[in-house]
Amino acid sequence: MHHGSAPAADPRFAAALAPDAVQVVARTPGLAEVRIVLVTGQPAATIGTVRLAHDAWHWVHNDGEQSSPIAPTRLAAAQALAEYHRAYKPRPKRSSLRQRLDEARVRQ
Repeated sequence: MHHGSAPAADPRFAAALAPDAVQVVARTPGLAEVRIVLVTGQPAATIGTVRLAHDAWHWVHNDGEQSSPIAPTRLAAAQALAEYHRAYKPRPKRSSLRQRLDEARVRQ
């Protein structure tokens, strides 16, 4: 997992991250962006943020869903956000090489 300014935001570093790798990118002492690698070799996608409130961290997903202050650390809140995302957000469909070739033939 990555903390701080993310070199992984640079596509050159995306291949080094495994699918579902969680990145925490601090924006302020009380706010961080959370990213997750959805597809190997692709840049991590932002799934939401974590924020400090009343001495505990909570998460806010891009879909608007949010938690109550649940975690003692930024990383624990980011991991909880990633768990929510994995459980409730569909993954991109992976098509087979055969399906892609068939689709390309149809477009021609």
